Amino acid sequence: MLRRCILILGIVIFLSEGKVFSEDYSLEKTVLESGESSRNFQEKLGHLRNDLQRPSDSQRQKEIIKGFNHIQKESIFKKNRLVEGLDDRLKSFGNKYKKLATAEKEKNEKLNCSKELIEKLRKNILKLKQENKVLNKSLIILKNKEKRNNAKLKSYEDEIAELKKTIQFQEKQLLDKERMIKTFGEKVNSLTKNNEELSDRNNQLEKEIEILKDELGDIYFTLGTIYTQEKLYKDAINSYEKSLKYNPNLAQNYYNLALLYEYVEEDTKKALFHLEKYLKLEKEEKKKKKAKELIEMLSTDESK
Repeated sequence: MLRRCILILGIVIFLSEGKVFSEDYSLEKTVLESGESSRNFQEKLGHLRNDLQRPSDSQRQKEIIKGFNHIQKESIFKKNRLVEGLDDRLKSFGNKYKKLATAEKEKNEKLNCSKELIEKLRKNILKLKQENKVLNKSLIILKNKEKRNNAKLKSYEDEIAELKKTIQFQEKQLLDKERMIKTFGEKVNSLTKNNEELSDRNNQLEKEIEILKDELGDIYFTLGTIYTQEKLYKDAINSYEKSLKYNPNLAQNYYNLALLYEYVEEDTKKALFHLEKYLKLEKEEKKKKKAKELIEMLSTDESK
């Protein structure tokens, strides 16, 4: 029995004197209480040892043994309490460590994501810089093209203005010569038929008028072509129509009008009308074949 008490006492002393680190105040208190209980246990054990050495009756020994058992149970309880406290703290430390590890992992993941994002942004910036260089070059090209187009437009405007002046001049000449023909006609009718000089002059004027009409037809045709290039389609149609007024035998005039009526005005009937006129005047078979194919296509679309 004495040996068992000494063994238990040694365990308690070992536990009470062991170094246990804890952040929790209650655990430190438990350890301190355990050490204090160990000292009390030693004192009580000393008293019991003395009592056992003294002669006593069996009742007294029973009480001593009972007291010893009580001290032993109390020591075991304190020890278990200390172990449980340490176990709880270890679990708490484990949970904190897991949380810290998880937080560190998330931090590293965010850091990696940030690095990837920074790298992606850097690449995008480089790409944008390259695109900016290309855009700057394109802008320079467009500015140069705009200058050329402006110069070309100015040239077209000057040409149109010049053509309009020519048209006004030639239309005036045409009217003057038509008046002259009327005057000469009246004179021819009032004179004898043998007046060859007046008749020749009248014929000459008629030829000049035809030449002027052809020239005016060509001028209006050229003006219509310029308007078409500048996408002034209404003016182009008007110019081509005037060209036909002065020169109804200009085949290309009808073809150009057919295209404008079909694709700009969306008037298929007028387009087909002008294509039929074109076929009657055009002599080149290749062009006539192309016009026939266009007529067939437009006729099919119109019938749907």
